[in-house]
Amino acid sequence: MKRNYRGKRQMKTNKHIQDIIREAALSRDKAAKRELLIKSGGSRSWFYDAIKKYKEIGEAFFIHKNKNNKHAQKRTHMQALEISRIFRDEYLNCNFRDFMRYLKADKRYDYQWVSYSYIYNILRSKNHCSKLAHKKTIKLLAKEEELKNRPQSLLVPSSATERAKENIHIARPRTQRRGHVVEADATFWRFSDEEIWALHGYIDEASGEVLGLYFDHQETTEGYFNALKPVLKIMGLLKC
Repeated sequence: MKRNYRGKRQMKTNKHIQDIIREAALSRDKAAKRELLIKSGGSRSWFYDAIKKYKEIGEAFFIHKNKNNKHAQKRTHMQALEISRIFRDEYLNCNFRDFMRYLKADKRYDYQWVSYSYIYNILRSKNHCSKLAHKKTIKLLAKEEELKNRPQSLLVPSSATERAKENIHIARPRTQRRGHVVEADATFWRFSDEEIWALHGYIDEASGEVLGLYFDHQETTEGYFNALKPVLKIMGLLKC
């Protein structure tokens, strides 16, 4: 049987695995333990080692040793503000990657631990732009700045009708001549829980007249052709 091996830390914090370890620690049946081993998805050595440690220290086995310890390099809000200020005052003409290198080499600050992703996330959150940024990124930052400075009354529609109007595309004027433009589409009709039919239809755009309809089990090309036949008869293009 194929087993799904996961990290030891993740397995220890998984409640399903914890129940398996507890049950295996209380069981004396070897066959039952083998079944629990398969359910756990871990290796045989890890499984029996976990049972041994659980018997020794109990529930403390499932608690990570660094649970209540603070991270040695925990990032603070003040550090983020200082990095943003340094970039704005001293390295504004640099791109983000060069700024990271200069910041690590600068002996005035203790930022040898910073990574590119950390620098990037901080500077982007403060709307700083890299010297090598693409035009698309520059336009996006300008749009975000414009939205921040726009009054709140212009950002939030006052009613559901206004919100709906924002999503409506620009309407094209209808044609004036009948038969100039014929629109085709299909919609589904549920006659029962197990029976669904697709209604193919053609509508004249100028007058809104329904010219042809045809039901089929699903939306098909044949359904459109059968719905088109009465349209051609009405328009005088088909004599049969």
